[in-house]
Amino acid sequence: MKTRSGEIAKFTGAKQLAAMLAGNEQVHGAFVQQLFQHMLKQPVRAYGLTKPQELLRSFANRGTVYGS
Repeated sequence: MKTRSGEIAKFTGAKQLAAMLAGNEQVHGAFVQQLFQHMLKQPVRAYGLTKPQELLRSFANRGTVYGS
């Protein structure tokens, strides 16, 4: 699989794919924005241009990894 940065990511099976996605900051940002939009029924940028980064920092600072 080719990543957005152009690197080739190799994995075999769902567990390796999940580990790769869990360690990717772009995936974290997409998750946070989608969750925000789902919960508030508003696009995250409606709350300001800095809100996506604020939410991502808050998410990352939690340090909680579920399912491990």
